[in-house]
Amino acid sequence: TGGSNAVKICKQALLDEDITVQTAAVFALGNIGNMDSIEMLSALLWEIDTLHKETSKSILKARLKRNIFRSLAVINTNESFNVLSMYFHDASEQEKLQLIYSFDILKNPAANSLIYEYFTKSDLETKLACIKALGSIGDQEAIEFLIKILNLTDEKISSNDIIALHQEAVYALRSILGSIIAKKNAEQITAYWT
Repeated sequence: TGGSNAVKICKQALLDEDITVQTAAVFALGNIGNMDSIEMLSALLWEIDTLHKETSKSILKARLKRNIFRSLAVINTNESFNVLSMYFHDASEQEKLQLIYSFDILKNPAANSLIYEYFTKSDLETKLACIKALGSIGDQEAIEFLIKILNLTDEKISSNDIIALHQEAVYALRSILGSIIAKKNAEQITAYWT
């Protein structure tokens, strides 16, 4: 079939030494989105450091990892989430931030626990990304956590940073509450017409 031929071509492209060729294959595998794609992206993610040892390629390697994270998020299955989740635990701080952005795309409530845990250990930029991801995921479970952020007063955090956290939490709560209301309205309309 066409899908299996495309996967074979991508597999060959992943073996190419040129990171640009590998990146194109990563995007293609994300669009194909089958189990073979997930397995290949996962293998590349875990092997990327040994494939590209030269420090001159560190920026390209980081970009390739970010694209793997995004492609796995686009696939949006439990399997692709599991790969991202397992990698999260050993990731560098910068990679964790990129993974948070991927969780924002993935919208899987299972990411909430990783986001909660990482929120407490991170800088302002990452905290804001965590809050945004919780709003995008849209899970009711996050409401209590976001309300705690609204009540946050910490002498270690500047007042400007607290204001930024509060504002992002308000946006996230509005997003979650809006999706809850929309879902209830859809259920009512469906019940009315059936």
